Amino acid sequence: MEKRKDTMIRKLLIPLVRVVAIILAIPLVLLVLASFLIPEAKVRDRLEQELERATGGQVEMGKPTLRFWPGTGLRLADVKVWGTGQDLARATGGSVELQDYLVDLDMLAIQMAVKPLLRGRLEVVSIQLAGPLLQVQRDGEDLAVRNFTLTISDLSLNLGELEGSVPAGESAHPVGRPAGDAPPGESIPEDLRLQFALAAGGLETGGMVLSDLSCRGDLDARLITLEMVEAHLGEGILTGQGEVDYERDPWGELDGELKAEGVPSGALLAPFAPDLAQRLQCALDGQASGTCNLKDAESVRNSLSLTGELNGGPGLLAAGDWLQEVLPYLGDRGDLVNVRFGALGHQFRVEEGRYVLDSLTIDGDETEWQGEGWIGLDGQMDARLKVKLPPGFTPDLGKWRFLAETLRDDQGRVNLAFRLSGPTDRPRVGLDLAGLR
Repeated sequence: MEKRKDTMIRKLLIPLVRVVAIILAIPLVLLVLASFLIPEAKVRDRLEQELERATGGQVEMGKPTLRFWPGTGLRLADVKVWGTGQDLARATGGSVELQDYLVDLDMLAIQMAVKPLLRGRLEVVSIQLAGPLLQVQRDGEDLAVRNFTLTISDLSLNLGELEGSVPAGESAHPVGRPAGDAPPGESIPEDLRLQFALAAGGLETGGMVLSDLSCRGDLDARLITLEMVEAHLGEGILTGQGEVDYERDPWGELDGELKAEGVPSGALLAPFAPDLAQRLQCALDGQASGTCNLKDAESVRNSLSLTGELNGGPGLLAAGDWLQEVLPYLGDRGDLVNVRFGALGHQFRVEEGRYVLDSLTIDGDETEWQGEGWIGLDGQMDARLKVKLPPGFTPDLGKWRFLAETLRDDQGRVNLAFRLSGPTDRPRVGLDLAGLR
């Protein structure tokens, strides 16, 4: 896979989370410090000023509503924050690799408990965001969450610990002290606890379009736990769970698993293997589990450890242009490279920067394919394919024609072996003489 594909989702998602965190934190701080002191008419202007200062972007919002009974609460309507990555980086003091962002909310509502606040502890009953769009753009790639509702509940934080995180003489920041390129785990207070739930009509990223997305989880002791993630992809369903641990590794260590059921191959593979996505047509079932470090693209590649399997069929693999160099051996049998199959099975591993094909089997109408080898995340590959040709068919092997009959098995089927090596977008393909032996 290309480096951009390896880290695109993470680099789009982290700035989006940062913007949302700022939008949540500033109303909380103002509500704690000033909701009883500032007239309601001035609250909106103060919020807009603080959000503009914290994000470097532009802010629009409707009239806020303050409530003090039965609990302290703030409700904002028609909140819109947008800006560029450069402005956000200057405002937060960190590195932000995006072009621009947009947060469009119909509603932001915060309800908090009063008694714990008097004892120096912030306890939020609930925070709810709802709106039509959250979006960030980087290098022409969009990550967009549409028609969403995010609910955060049971949030608690020791205010003394929060104040202690900002040294004397430095200005406080609503989401923690700007730390430049320091690990994100260092900006998460150890005492912070919360639960969250997200529901969205759609999520679009890297050519993948998910619908009816839902997830829930919690943050506790710098450990983010995703108890459940579910989304529709085409006619199929994706489900998963996982953890991101910022205590063990302040850069974040991801550990999770994902399952697919009845997912269209093109929709699943398009962001990661676009060439294969255009050629393979079938529904896929499968599962994968693994772990990686989230510091940067190189760390993801070097640390990614993944195992899984995929099964599918019936379907079609249109591999004619991939096997252009071996077409002369197959004569006019186009069905041997545009393969209709009844079943596909695939076991794989990702380790040491390589996607390893432990086993690939395709049972065609008249052919049987087996594959093994590896595809590097740096765009190189070295793989071998073995094919059982239809009974009675004799390939044109040119100068190796005399080998044809010696390659025929008890069923009268010639067994050929090919090797694919070099760049994944234009691999060199030829007869694998070692495999023929």
